[in-house]
Amino acid sequence: MSTYQKLQPTSARDIFPSDTINVPAPAVARLEGTAVAGGGLSSLGVATAVQSGTQTAVTANKLVDVGANFTLPTPVVVGNTVVNTTTNAQAVVTAVDSSTILTLSVDIFTTGGEDYKIYQFGFLGVINVGDVVVNTTAGTMSTVTAVVSSTLLSLVNNTLFSAGGTFIVYAADTNELNSIQAACVVYIGDATGTSATWSEVKVMTADRSIVTFNHLPTGTFLPVQVLRVYATGTTATNMIALW
Repeated sequence: MSTYQKLQPTSARDIFPSDTINVPAPAVARLEGTAVAGGGLSSLGVATAVQSGTQTAVTANKLVDVGANFTLPTPVVVGNTVVNTTTNAQAVVTAVDSSTILTLSVDIFTTGGEDYKIYQFGFLGVINVGDVVVNTTAGTMSTVTAVVSSTLLSLVNNTLFSAGGTFIVYAADTNELNSIQAACVVYIGDATGTSATWSEVKVMTADRSIVTFNHLPTGTFLPVQVLRVYATGTTATNMIALW
């Protein structure tokens, strides 16, 4: 009787090799969206505009609107993002002084009568330090060092989105990302190694052994479950993780 390999995964993701970050499992995806070009990860699209209005007085590092109520019905909180929609400048709420005055991280209201929007939720309360950020446009990864505001994350590599791009943020809970359940099967899409038809892939297996597979042809699967695919020591490209 002949034997054959039966592989019927239910989920798949592109692999972006990293010497320090495990392949993020789909089950621990927290948030995704589109980042604007700049330092860290900045995305208004992940947050919700909860208040808007027009500034009524110019005070350094303040948003003053005598017609607003920053405490009701959805209270503004420290860490919310304020956008001057007249100039597109942004700042972070550092204190709620009263129902009509907010203290901001940057002085973005220098002329009277400028319009604004306040963004809440987004990264706050959802993303944690250590979570994994994948730039799915560039195929690169980094980790979160600080949740700056509802719409901004600081990263180990703050140039990750210097040209913008789409992203997914994954939970970095040690029990989730390092468990055997998070391990994946690796499909080799392109062999581009020391031979025109062979490639090398360095991995950390589900039991945390670190090994390098050599002479791998295009269109094959690694015969072991994997937690991490290393950038250093891997020549294969267009790899896919399967769960």
